[in-house]
Amino acid sequence: MRVAIVTGAASGIGKHISLLLSSQDVLVVAVDINDIDIEKVEKVQSDVTKDIERIIESVVMEHQRLDYIFNNAAITFIGEVEELSMEDWNRIIELNLGAVIKGSLAAYRVMKKQGFGHIINISSIGGLTPFPGLTAYNTTKHAVVGFSTTLREEARLYGVRVSVVCPGLVNTSILDEKIKRICPIKFMEPMKASQKILKGIKKNKRIIIFPFHARILLFLDRYAPRLLGLWKRGLFDKYMEMKEDD
Repeated sequence: MRVAIVTGAASGIGKHISLLLSSQDVLVVAVDINDIDIEKVEKVQSDVTKDIERIIESVVMEHQRLDYIFNNAAITFIGEVEELSMEDWNRIIELNLGAVIKGSLAAYRVMKKQGFGHIINISSIGGLTPFPGLTAYNTTKHAVVGFSTTLREEARLYGVRVSVVCPGLVNTSILDEKIKRICPIKFMEPMKASQKILKGIKKNKRIIIFPFHARILLFLDRYAPRLLGLWKRGLFDKYMEMKEDD
């Protein structure tokens, strides 16, 4: 039986990836710092910034293989960049980037030895195009893209696959409800997003980008960056106005 580790599995994309994999006869080890309400998976309530390497070692010892790791856990902060303290920066970097690197490298050592496996790191459309008000988040997500695409080039020599996922707007708890109210783009549901991810993994895509609006944003970022920037800034200004009114 194939074995997968999914971090950030208590909600959103992580939860739905776990559900889909478990329905496909994959043994899923679901990891989150919060309670995990998923049936037919092994549950580990833990802080991945501290424990992901130990968790991987334990899973491999018990099951003698690791087919997939989904480094999905992340947090964000929305606001002007000067509002973030260094403590905020360190916390975001430690989870969004540090845990991804730790999880990827620990899994890579196992997969390289066994000669197969797939590392999937969840970035964001914000890892490919900038969004005001999300400086720290976007910084880590850009880094995840660079790390993953580079590791892929090394890993292919040993039969190990690496993909990075850059979804657009998905209806998960990581985004403030105010963003969902002011943004004219329809948010994709996490189950549909998870289906897109697994489809991209099956094709061994280097960068998995969806839905269609994400591709439009990338097109505009390349060919009309000033116009797109004005639109993004307008949304952010609306968000800040709503935040001040609360």
